[in-house]
Amino acid sequence: MRKGFSILLSGLLLFSFTACNLIKDSLNRLKSPDQQAKESSALETESATQTPTVLPEPEPTATPEEPAIDAARAYLDTLEYFYQFIVTGNTDIDHKYGTVGIAEQASFRSTDEALESTGFAIIDLSGDGLPELIIGEIVVDTEPNKLIAPIYAVFTLQDNEPVLTFSGWYRNAHFYHGDGRFYQYGSNGAIYQVSGIYKLSSDGLKLNCEHFFFSYEKDESLTEIGYYYNTICKDDKSISVEISEEEIVEKKKELASEPVPIELIPFAEYPQWKEEHGFPKSSIDITHPVDAIVTVDYASDDLLANTNSYDEVIIDLSEAQTRIVFTVSNTVKDFKYLEVLLTDCVDDTCYFDIVEELYSMSELRPERPLVIGMEFIGSIPNRGISFIDETGIRRYFSINQSGKDGSVFLLEFEPTLP
Repeated sequence: MRKGFSILLSGLLLFSFTACNLIKDSLNRLKSPDQQAKESSALETESATQTPTVLPEPEPTATPEEPAIDAARAYLDTLEYFYQFIVTGNTDIDHKYGTVGIAEQASFRSTDEALESTGFAIIDLSGDGLPELIIGEIVVDTEPNKLIAPIYAVFTLQDNEPVLTFSGWYRNAHFYHGDGRFYQYGSNGAIYQVSGIYKLSSDGLKLNCEHFFFSYEKDESLTEIGYYYNTICKDDKSISVEISEEEIVEKKKELASEPVPIELIPFAEYPQWKEEHGFPKSSIDITHPVDAIVTVDYASDDLLANTNSYDEVIIDLSEAQTRIVFTVSNTVKDFKYLEVLLTDCVDDTCYFDIVEELYSMSELRPERPLVIGMEFIGSIPNRGISFIDETGIRRYFSINQSGKDGSVFLLEFEPTLP
């Protein structure tokens, strides 16, 4: 009973206080304008005599910034791999690490030439703020509308680790055309030609197809070549539109843009670049043991005029024969000129049968080039050379003629085992 009375009393008091406040508010609202003005004036006077309270300004909240990625350090191991690949005269074709194009160039260049002619850059091509690592040929000819600077490999960063985006080589060449776009040209023989325009994805991890052209036989008779177009970059006739050769030319003109050279740092300057970035020196000596580099070129009139300065052999007696000259940086042993037969290509590694040994000499010396008269038949090489380098290893090269500019070059191959 007493407990219930206490609760009732507390409720009555709370109601009374609330009611008083409501009444007071009502009375204030009912005051005359003169009364309200006087009270307002008094309040303003009182406020003016008081020192205003100044609240401290809140300290700005520090926004934590993510540490900038040290791209030079992130790509260091990859750059070191390519540098040592060049310095050691390596010609192994490694698709996984993107060394195919570099290996091809090493086949006909000395180490110094390779270090000066190939280079690298760390720049953002995709626009995502993470720079890519570009490895390619250094521009020596700035004449427009020429495919002058092939890109051999592009890497990007994923979780601060280098990832190979794509690699390029002679039969799968890529050229930078600005705005993250690449023009690609490839060939697997006279009939099978492909070309495409790709744009680097926003994360730099892949090339997205924009336009793709290819040629293929129309039927099994192999008597007529068809030309096809699609936007998914696959040489599949069933998903492509057949167009005429003239339409392909017009379409390419419509889409054409000039190559954009990327300023590369020559690998010859890589040790200095490492020093400038505070990295330790490379543990490899540039003076590697494999310096026997055989090169091939068209024999010049000046060379041919000096008949006592070279050896010569004429194998092909046709009127279409071409005289080419082989030179070597260091003496090689048991030099052979061969007839070869292409048997298979896997990725960009081709295998040849040695059909016949056409000519041999005990050694080829730097001071005594060899001129050979031969005939190029089609785009598939049917001639090659072999020699024993100073390490005692026999090496094999096919003799090739470019379908783009007619230049002649060597590509190392593996002979088919008997």
